[in-house]
Amino acid sequence: MMELDEPAAEFDEQDFIPISALEHYAYCARQAALIHVELVWDENLYTQRGQFVHELVDQPAGETLGVIRVEGSLPLCSRLWGLVG
Repeated sequence: MMELDEPAAEFDEQDFIPISALEHYAYCARQAALIHVELVWDENLYTQRGQFVHELVDQPAGETLGVIRVEGSLPLCSRLWGLVG
């Protein structure tokens, strides 16, 4: 398994990459470019379903299920890795 090297320096906020862009790129590089570079987006049944599900988990709330703590809408940011989401 390949090891990740530490970044050379911290990133500035204007250079942050959205975590969603990484997810889109992992699925399809062309999709990531359309959405995050060319700003092209077309709603369809599947994207509408995804939007609905994400709205449910994007509510700032928390609950405990047994011994597991579940949080919603938890903002993440790493100046070291240049990621935000």
